[in-house]
Amino acid sequence: PAFAKYLRSVPSLHEAEPVWSAPQDTVCIHIQRGELVYLGIVSQEVPALEVLELLEGVVLALVEYIGHLSELTIKENFATVYQLLSEMVDSGSAVTTDTSVLRGLVPVPSLVDRVIENVSGIGIRTEKRPDVNTSSTPWRSQGIRHTNNEFFVDIVERIDATVGADGSVVSYDVSGDISCKSRLTGMPELLLVMNRADAMDDVAFHPCVRTSKWHAERVMGFVPPDGQFKLASFHIATDAAPRLLPLQL
Repeated sequence: PAFAKYLRSVPSLHEAEPVWSAPQDTVCIHIQRGELVYLGIVSQEVPALEVLELLEGVVLALVEYIGHLSELTIKENFATVYQLLSEMVDSGSAVTTDTSVLRGLVPVPSLVDRVIENVSGIGIRTEKRPDVNTSSTPWRSQGIRHTNNEFFVDIVERIDATVGADGSVVSYDVSGDISCKSRLTGMPELLLVMNRADAMDDVAFHPCVRTSKWHAERVMGFVPPDGQFKLASFHIATDAAPRLLPLQL
């Protein structure tokens, strides 16, 4: 109730602070995606970025399972959402938001299951629980097959810069994400080579990346999960990047 009251007090949801100190020694950390607000309540000292990353992972997992997210689709798939949340967070601690792992724990609802759940109001429990992948690649199940083998890579870079009145760059920061979509058969071994890998620092990898190969050769070797996933996030060392912006102000 306190957080809802706080949201009503701000002119718009976009102006609400992502981290808000609530009464009774709790902190409310939230993100907004579309028309929904995803809230994490923290009662002890935890890095806010960890909670924000967990909430982002929750959103991506829900999209993977039920598609477009709205108040209606959340209600229609309540049993699935409840099962996913119970697997992603256990006793207040984050476990996993990797959909490749979650698919081995929570079955993807079929159209028939959704119709029965909506009519009866009762979640469908399958008698046979999906097999849990206990191999050395828990993010990828065995026996994956696709008619067309495809792999897409999307690199998004963000630039934060301070530009002087004369157009010179006073300070700047460059960071980015490498997002992928995999539709490959079997257990493929992939290599991703970056042109300026030496300029990348503070790199955070998906568990599928062999970090030893990266540190030795500055090459990303990995067996990808099936579907969409974030392969890595990175920061560009300021001493390796030219003080030039890719646009004119």
